[in-house]
Amino acid sequence: MPKFIKTDRVAVSDDNGNTVYVRRRMDMGVRLRVQEAFSKGEGLVALYVQNILAWEGPDFKDIKCTPENIEKIDADDSFWEKVGDKIAELNPSLKGDNHPDPLASTTDGEPGTQESPPAPSEGTTSK
Repeated sequence: MPKFIKTDRVAVSDDNGNTVYVRRRMDMGVRLRVQEAFSKGEGLVALYVQNILAWEGPDFKDIKCTPENIEKIDADDSFWEKVGDKIAELNPSLKGDNHPDPLASTTDGEPGTQESPPAPSEGTTSK
């Protein structure tokens, strides 16, 4: 019998009574959309948009959980880093050999801005 991803959600909360609900695990369609976005340099936004399902709490009063509002997240807020860490924990394949860690910091400290090293040119050899 084929296996499918559970559609339940996981809560990430702070001490102020705010909770963000994220996917327990990305299914094939979500993973593909995120990977495509990473290839266009828009991966971190897609990772959050595709994985944040709902939110509640005093900081979210009258703010609907929409892709447009998710794009307005303050990337410097430590709560959103906690949400991203939970998404990465729930989706260990994000850190596979063939995919860069979307939440890894670069030398400038910004998450998800690392670039893959260039592929060797045809006709060149390694020493």
